[in-house]
Amino acid sequence: MKKVIFSFLVLLLGIGLAAGNVTATSYDPSNQGGWTLNDGPQTMIPPVTPMLWNHGNLGDALYGEIYRAVSSDEAPAYNFVTYFSVQNTSDYWVAAHIRLRAGRYSIEVYDFPILLSPRDVFWMQFEAVETPSGAFGIKLFSNDANTLGHSGLPSPWSADLKTILIDQFTYLIDSMGWDEDDILMETTQGHIEVFGLFAFKWPSSNLPPGQSFKTIMPKFYAKTAGLAAQNCTDFYNEKGVQVEPTVSILEDYGFITAVDVGNYLTGQVHVGDFATGHYMGYTMRAIQNFRAACGTLDIKEPGNNDECGLVETRCDILDAHFPYHRDDILRGWLSPPGVIVYNAYGNDYPYTEPDWATSWGPTWNDGDDYVNKGHMPRCEKDLNPIFEDERRLLASQSWSLDEVDDAIVKQQVWGPFFNGGFSGQTYTLAAVSFPTKYLHFFFNAQSGLKDWLGNGLVGPDLDTTNAWPISSNQAKNVRAYMDVKFFQDFRPVDIGFGLWDLKEVPCNVGQSPYPIISLPWEVTLVPIGRASQIALAEFCFLIHAPTTLGNCLAADPALFPAGQFTMQGFEISGGDPRNQNYCHAGGPFSQYFPMRQGVELGSMLSTLYNLPVGALADIIPASVQLMDFEFTGGPHSRMFEPAWNNPRINYWFECENGD
Repeated sequence: MKKVIFSFLVLLLGIGLAAGNVTATSYDPSNQGGWTLNDGPQTMIPPVTPMLWNHGNLGDALYGEIYRAVSSDEAPAYNFVTYFSVQNTSDYWVAAHIRLRAGRYSIEVYDFPILLSPRDVFWMQFEAVETPSGAFGIKLFSNDANTLGHSGLPSPWSADLKTILIDQFTYLIDSMGWDEDDILMETTQGHIEVFGLFAFKWPSSNLPPGQSFKTIMPKFYAKTAGLAAQNCTDFYNEKGVQVEPTVSILEDYGFITAVDVGNYLTGQVHVGDFATGHYMGYTMRAIQNFRAACGTLDIKEPGNNDECGLVETRCDILDAHFPYHRDDILRGWLSPPGVIVYNAYGNDYPYTEPDWATSWGPTWNDGDDYVNKGHMPRCEKDLNPIFEDERRLLASQSWSLDEVDDAIVKQQVWGPFFNGGFSGQTYTLAAVSFPTKYLHFFFNAQSGLKDWLGNGLVGPDLDTTNAWPISSNQAKNVRAYMDVKFFQDFRPVDIGFGLWDLKEVPCNVGQSPYPIISLPWEVTLVPIGRASQIALAEFCFLIHAPTTLGNCLAADPALFPAGQFTMQGFEISGGDPRNQNYCHAGGPFSQYFPMRQGVELGSMLSTLYNLPVGALADIIPASVQLMDFEFTGGPHSRMFEPAWNNPRINYWFECENGD
């Protein structure tokens, strides 16, 4: 009877995940390649996996395209700040991890966990403060006593935007010529990540005395590590009810169970001068079902004579509806379904220095991984023994990164623009961000993990053993020698840019209606038109305003005072290091390199282009917010989301046979 009940449980889990895939709305509004019923209109393309960008703005992971704080030299002049809030819309208690990344290269500047009570809202803002020396610094500030207390933080709470991680990149600092003020400036403009960790039920809007995230997370982690689950059924009783990991919240108060953070979270970001009331804002992007399922530890298949071999197909995993999780594989035991637990106050291999730009905690690579079939088998005869111990190759591969990229990809963006406009003082600025780009670089020697002389920084063998992550006590030294500026400048994101005036007259450069524009940073502020470039030049240091003669981004306001523009074909110039088979990579596919896989499943990233079999496009997902400014009669502004689409794009593949 017990076996029958467990079998029913596995079926139930599978049905639950399958239902998420069937009923989800499409991330592709263009309906390209959809199916028809009785020759009727095409329906939307169903998502490849349950993970998708929820246009209703609720999810278990959030992304904010831009924050902008006052820099030290600006602080005396005006009070320009960012106000950020995250909401728990459920009747569960929800733990989440918040991270701020600098906009140029996505280097982490601050991160911390919070614990939200049911229907709770946490808020914080960025403030300019004067230091004892008379200089100005940037602080995060909140007096949200309820959430702060549950999170184990004091109220009121404040923290400096940190330069600790940026300070480790000494060669980058030297190559950029930054001083201390410049480094602080880097922290003032960037983007925001929020990851749901776990949820639990508690019959009150307050916790028992002395209880907070800081006491609850260690209990969940210790219990889960001690359980060392090898099968999803280990978390359930015979009735299919999740009973593990259950921990005592206080001996006299009862028990709580860590469960999946459903699509409970939403967030808001506002930027502006709150003293004058001149501000604008947006709702954060929401990823639905980022981490929603129980994982599997089965990452190998028997080869000939039961020898360890590479996984050739994911059909067995997909049929069982169990994804891979990066932390599960690295630890060798399963986390509860849909839950992220970490050793918040000690070393935890999956989350300690997880990548070159992150010091701690989950990233976009720690969700449900259904697509990638290229993970290495844990088989000592196929692995360098160095890495069987440290598991660097497994840690740096693409896990849920593929799913996130696939969910938020946009290959065509449309918006109106003002280049002086009707008043002569109306201007448009596009904030273009690439939220996952940092995970496409610096994970092995071939992807840029080398010094300015071209030498690998980790391991003796450049072809196989030079991989991140490394031990935390060595990470600082490795970052010090990384030539971040050169490698990132060498691979900007190329887009086709088109612009039309109000009479539908296009801006043409040469023979191409969409001349190529290169965007250099993870968050790039792009003024549309020459008048906008001039008027908005001082908005922030991430302004990208090329003025080359004939460049449509610098369109003449006399000819193009207003109209519409498009950006399309967002691709990493020179090839995506995650593909490892881009034209000039200089080597065959290797099991030792983390490769993006997904062509076989027909994901959006691989089907946008008419590519040869086995070829991978160098697409990078973009996210865009538009800002309009009107300076007649005082400053006025608005922020809004542009239109976007994913049409099939005719693509000329220059590499023979997809090599």
